[in-house]
Amino acid sequence: DNGTASGIILQMADLAGTNTFTVTNTGFLTNPGGTSPYNVYKTNTDDSFTFDQAYGEFAGPTYEFDPGNIVNWTNLVIVSRWTGAVSDNWATAGNWTLGVPTASDDAIIPDVSRDPVVRNRQVARNVTINTNGFLTISDGDTLSLGGSITNSGTLTITNAGMLRMGVNFTNTNGVFNANSSTVAFSGSGSQTITTGGTAVGKRFYNLLVNKSAGSAVLVGNIDINGSFIDSSGTFDVGASNYSMNVAGNWINLGTFNARNGTT
Repeated sequence: DNGTASGIILQMADLAGTNTFTVTNTGFLTNPGGTSPYNVYKTNTDDSFTFDQAYGEFAGPTYEFDPGNIVNWTNLVIVSRWTGAVSDNWATAGNWTLGVPTASDDAIIPDVSRDPVVRNRQVARNVTINTNGFLTISDGDTLSLGGSITNSGTLTITNAGMLRMGVNFTNTNGVFNANSSTVAFSGSGSQTITTGGTAVGKRFYNLLVNKSAGSAVLVGNIDINGSFIDSSGTFDVGASNYSMNVAGNWINLGTFNARNGTT
């Protein structure tokens, strides 16, 4: 929803009696706009609302109208947007709208003139690379995500660089330059690998599965120019029986669910 002319996304009406509501895991991803930009609008004081684990750049009290002070925000997920105002260094606070992301923060990489480079070991929860956005992980360095990455721009991992995934990898609309890198899937729950195909800009180099529980599941055919290594956990080609092309070594110390796929 892009809001109304008055810039309101969610307006809470008065209900009979006194009520308490909790809304969990809600995304506020759109600027409500208008002359009074409110994502949450509450005019009376009869009911209490709590938004728990809300996320998005436009979540939180900055974008609420709550004169009765009865809208609460708990476990708010910070979303920091890359600006590149100071340098190309991911670890520089001045390059972000809300500081360098922590392991519980989301990061957004937009189309800007100076793009971020991950050096040493960096973390975030979820990373979104927008159209025409660029993110580079340097040779020998690591970006560890507790959540997912969604790439609609360009993700480049230089040679011995590594991307560690806690949840999903999605490259449907983006370009992935793997070089000689490793992408590791190490979450404890189900993870999906949406490759976007097997053309140039979609291929992996090394793919490592190192899971304590759950499965890493293909959503699309995959081309691995290096090695496939399942050191622990389950790798599943998916109910659609996606194919795998592996140019290097095949090491399976975990569980491989081949279904009717082709490797």
